[in-house]
Amino acid sequence: MKLTQQLISIEDKDAWSKVLHNNIHTFYHSYEYNKAISNSFDNIFLYHGYNQNFSAICPLQIRQKKLINDVTTPYGFSGLMINGIYNNFSNEWAEFMSLNNIIAGYILLNPIQNNQAMFENKDIFYGQSLYFINLEDDLKTIFANFSSTHRSLINQWERKNYSFVFDKNKLFEKFLSLYNQTLDRVQASTVYRFSEQTLKEIFFHPQCLSIGVENNNILEAVSVFTYTSKYSDYFLNASTMEGRVHTRALIWEAIKQLKALKIPVLGLGGGIKENDSLAEFKSRFSGWSKKNIVLKQIYNNEKYQNICKELEIDCTDKSGYFPAYWNPNINKQKEKVI
Repeated sequence: MKLTQQLISIEDKDAWSKVLHNNIHTFYHSYEYNKAISNSFDNIFLYHGYNQNFSAICPLQIRQKKLINDVTTPYGFSGLMINGIYNNFSNEWAEFMSLNNIIAGYILLNPIQNNQAMFENKDIFYGQSLYFINLEDDLKTIFANFSSTHRSLINQWERKNYSFVFDKNKLFEKFLSLYNQTLDRVQASTVYRFSEQTLKEIFFHPQCLSIGVENNNILEAVSVFTYTSKYSDYFLNASTMEGRVHTRALIWEAIKQLKALKIPVLGLGGGIKENDSLAEFKSRFSGWSKKNIVLKQIYNNEKYQNICKELEIDCTDKSGYFPAYWNPNINKQKEKVI
């Protein structure tokens, strides 16, 4: 049976929530999270494709560059989640996008599912490793699995005069300041620069765990974790330069808190690039890893090729920026053709 497919607006809370009620999803699929994100990024929708035995959901951001529409998944590990089997899904998905005047898509496949077999190999791209911790193990086992360096530094940290802070009202204003300091210090991409309203709505969500560390009554670091009953995620971290020493202890404390809530998995994310210092730091918590997987798809070849031709870029190369016309290194003078 052919799919019924729709895009549900972020303004339609009831329809969005009803779809999620009947589908496996993460915190990043939730209406509340995407509503918060919509304060920073425009045109947020929930894709839903279904028939009697199959359902697929995916938050999407429709990006517009003059007359050009493409789609991507909003920030966070939401991605395409699928319940059931439908062999023609990839074809009908692509047809739906084309009919809605969307020429290309950069789509995350949810890391806790294995949906890549439903799509053509030419559209599947493997990114950096993501790291996960099994919270169903006992705390002694989890800690023993940490690298010797992590264990030693956490033990040293616990002997010092630091204290955790859990009061969100006390943490939030300082978190904003620390977050902006952190973004400036690491020269972060604009994708991480959320509005204050976005951060506030996520920070105070009941399924958000926020933990800070004080040193002599000075707040030096805050980490933010999101969760549902099935999965939790290390979402954001902010600190002073000196406060970076608290990161291991913050993750260890979050593990204790999330395990107490009987949540089975904590996702730590990955590095900026494969095997960079951040990835190595996360890998030393010694859980398991899997590759981040994205779809890079073209739904209207003629329009995509025409744009690439005008910009004098290779429309067949999907290895870097995709869609290719979002590459910030394209000569600004050429962008006028879009």
